[in-house]
Amino acid sequence: MATTAWSGANDADIAAVVIDAKRGLDEEADAILERLSTVARAKLLLMNKVDLVEKPALLEIAKAANARASFATTFMISALTGDGVADVKTLVG
Repeated sequence: MATTAWSGANDADIAAVVIDAKRGLDEEADAILERLSTVARAKLLLMNKVDLVEKPALLEIAKAANARASFATTFMISALTGDGVADVKTLVG
């Protein structure tokens, strides 16, 4: 399944990754960002659970993630409350 996902990321118009802001850039997220950095397509960063993390910490996580994978756009979202989700839908819809 993971191999198919990575193959698709290289073939897609846009590749997106969802980072759990509460967990931050843990080992798993770091591995995904490292691998995603080799994808030549436009990349989107969706930081979820932003309602659970203070803004300064969110900005630091976003900055660190963008330094690793150079995202075209970063979205701050909360799947629970729906905040920011409409912006993602507008871009990819």
